[in-house]
Amino acid sequence: MSDYSQHLRLGDLLMDAGILSSDYIKEALAKYEEQGLPIGKALVISGYLSDGELRNALNLQYMVNDRLLTRKDAVSVLKTAHNGRIGLEESFRKTGLVQPEEQEANKLGQLLMDSDIIDEETLEPCLYASNNTGLPLGHVLCHRNLMSQPIINRALLIQQYIRRGQIMRNQGIESLRYAGKREEQLERLQINRGYKRQPLKGTPLFGDLLLGAGVATERQIREAQLAHITHNKTFGQALVDSQQLPDDFIRAAVVVQEMIDNETLELDKAREALMEVRAKRISPIRAVAEACTFRMQLNQSRSLLDLLSSVGAIDIDALPAEIQERAGVNYNQVLYLCRSLLGAGIVDEDILYSALRLVDLLNRKIVSIEKASMALEFAIKSETDIEFALYMLGITERTRLRDSEVVAKGLAV
Repeated sequence: MSDYSQHLRLGDLLMDAGILSSDYIKEALAKYEEQGLPIGKALVISGYLSDGELRNALNLQYMVNDRLLTRKDAVSVLKTAHNGRIGLEESFRKTGLVQPEEQEANKLGQLLMDSDIIDEETLEPCLYASNNTGLPLGHVLCHRNLMSQPIINRALLIQQYIRRGQIMRNQGIESLRYAGKREEQLERLQINRGYKRQPLKGTPLFGDLLLGAGVATERQIREAQLAHITHNKTFGQALVDSQQLPDDFIRAAVVVQEMIDNETLELDKAREALMEVRAKRISPIRAVAEACTFRMQLNQSRSLLDLLSSVGAIDIDALPAEIQERAGVNYNQVLYLCRSLLGAGIVDEDILYSALRLVDLLNRKIVSIEKASMALEFAIKSETDIEFALYMLGITERTRLRDSEVVAKGLAV
């Protein structure tokens, strides 16, 4: 197997050079992974590496992954630099190796500049901050609102494909240009007003979310990833074009992903909801509402009825005795209450499940009863889904760009 053939991880390089043991690396990761710190920064904070040693290791890692240097030579250079407490340039001289030129290296910053997504003047201070803090460049760019997480994710994926020889560099550059221009166009749409470029570390990548929900296989994800890069399209569109998933399901999954971004939905419930959307062809609002409330221990029936009543969707006093009784018991009857209300034709399905979604947010103290009533009333009057209503009232943020001005009520699939 070629010494260039596999992606080199920072921890493996440090261990191969004898600078750190696996125990030290595991200890640093265990201590700081909850904070979302990269391994290099965690090692510096833990005192196992100096800033200079981290920079040396990162630079050599880039050279190996860009196929400018073999893994064996990188280990030799790093070991010499560490033992002699010298910089990389001197270490290359001492080991008798020629230091590679970096102008065509596939570093993230270089790819972004060559794709016209960022200019050198904007990039330079971000590179300086990345070098001085040990934080990845993509993290710095997102935190400074200079770039979106999806663009960074696409660039990192392109970087991997170029390094593995799966695509040509010019293909990757063209794909990034397409993504950058598309994002600029979408940001101008009224529906995306207030969209913020920000790190989205708490949310899995779209492919990982679908994989975790069991609605796509690893092979389907890999094929769609490569297709969306080589054919200049979104990842979701690549899945649709390959007939792996329908377009309405992709739109529903984006809604669910934004709920995770806003911390109004937990990951396990998101996966459960997506499975239900796929299996039953129901709206994401309904699937999420059911996943979050049907198995609660405390009875949510009274909260649901009160919320529906507050916007005039039902008249509690006029409800059949059987329905009213379900609100008075100590165990959760909201599943049967929903079935009864729908079966009797008392309330519209979209309104019912919008209210049920709000019941979960009320229970978790994400919204007040006043805000919940306002959101439900807004959704009913404007005939939009409840997530859009929450966004318009400033309760949640727009974290995912939409490609249409139309917000379908309930987003039924």
